Amino acid sequence: MKVFILNLPNKAPIIRRFKCSYNAPLFLLPPIELAYLAGVTKDNDKVEYIFKDYMLNGAGMEDVIYDINKYAPKLIVTIVGIESIDDDLLKIKEIRERVDSKVLIMGYLPSIYPGEFLKMSFIDFILMNEPEETYSELLKHLIKETNQKYQMIKGLAFRNNGEIIVNPWRERIEDLDSIPIPDRESLKNNNYSEPYFGKPFTTMLYSRGCPFTCNYCVRTYGHKVVYHSSSRMIKELKEVVAKQKITHVRFMDDTFTINKHKVLELCNEIIKEKLNFNWVCLSRPDTIDNEIAIKMKEAGCQRVYLGIESGSQKVLDYYKKGCQVEDIIKTANILNKCHIEIFGFLMTGAINETDDDFKKSLDMIKSINVDFVVLDLLMPYPGTDLFDEMKEEIEFSLNPYILRFKDSKQHAVMKKREVLFYKSFYFNIHQIMKQFYYFLKYPKDSVKASYAMLRHFIGNEGKQHEKYI
Repeated sequence: MKVFILNLPNKAPIIRRFKCSYNAPLFLLPPIELAYLAGVTKDNDKVEYIFKDYMLNGAGMEDVIYDINKYAPKLIVTIVGIESIDDDLLKIKEIRERVDSKVLIMGYLPSIYPGEFLKMSFIDFILMNEPEETYSELLKHLIKETNQKYQMIKGLAFRNNGEIIVNPWRERIEDLDSIPIPDRESLKNNNYSEPYFGKPFTTMLYSRGCPFTCNYCVRTYGHKVVYHSSSRMIKELKEVVAKQKITHVRFMDDTFTINKHKVLELCNEIIKEKLNFNWVCLSRPDTIDNEIAIKMKEAGCQRVYLGIESGSQKVLDYYKKGCQVEDIIKTANILNKCHIEIFGFLMTGAINETDDDFKKSLDMIKSINVDFVVLDLLMPYPGTDLFDEMKEEIEFSLNPYILRFKDSKQHAVMKKREVLFYKSFYFNIHQIMKQFYYFLKYPKDSVKASYAMLRHFIGNEGKQHEKYI
């Protein structure tokens, strides 16, 4: 049996992940969820497959259609984003109309609205939530052509003779090491990158899940945090560093530093094995201390993406962030002392956020010496607590995808604060000198960043979906 796994093309670079999709003029990350599914496919000796990322090199739909028809697979596998969903579905529909193959999709929205997506006749299967075990079981049935037993596969939604069937969700995977290693060899790793970092670049995943209860967050698979063993991670790292010559890695965990023991264990193994690569990770301000930061730096950590959200405790509490402003300041000081770059994520749009609260964010972010910062405009995504809390204030539709505030003034206030924020942060002498340093070190990235910022503010005036342009 033949399977074709693909990341759909797009006119501008976007990142499709299970939990989010976003505009990425400076980022081009490999599709790690699809790489895991490709690894599962590779592990089945009765299946041949091709794995391609059409986000690379300006590929278009004609390239996709030509390649699929030439290969003639029985099954096509892809992932859909959140805010890119309309465009993604149009592309999948075109594929289904021009290619004689079954289509399987995964993604956050199809997981929580499987019935609605299966009403679209060009979709045959949906992997709900954590996909690998469900996908592995489906492959075995497809090989044997036992479609009458699809009802037995937990985590699968499908159409059978026009009938829409949504099976019970599958339990979380407790042993992540049981999942085959992601297929990174099929990808052109020298094409991937993130800004002000380096190449060749790839992504890794140490853990899945997030125990925190932030009301705005689309969580990956669930609250329980499950880890790969450090030995499995070292095996993967050796493969990408030694065999594929990767020099830069991003750990995609929701919160890489949540378990101090696991962080120290992996860092010690990286140091022991003398694996020479630079890496970055995502974190929360209340999960880093001196010991972790020192060890991370020794193991090659160059940057931490830090979820700050606000400089106002009132707003942090509204977001149910579960940390204190003091944690943010303390962690920033620790990372600065260890010479680890800080890329701060903040947000505006909380119902209780006043101009004074927003000013606290401005004042704090300028005082803690971060290297880069992004301000997101609050959007209450389906499946989040905030979505339920704000039902009366938002307009939502799945097909076509619409998610916006009914009161346009809410968006206007956020946009005004966004402009003020970036002007205040980047147009001061300290940041200008810092960005000049990055310009000398990464001139192409600096030019791209300036162009992207200009395009964002000039050409995106009325849009509420800022993460997808």
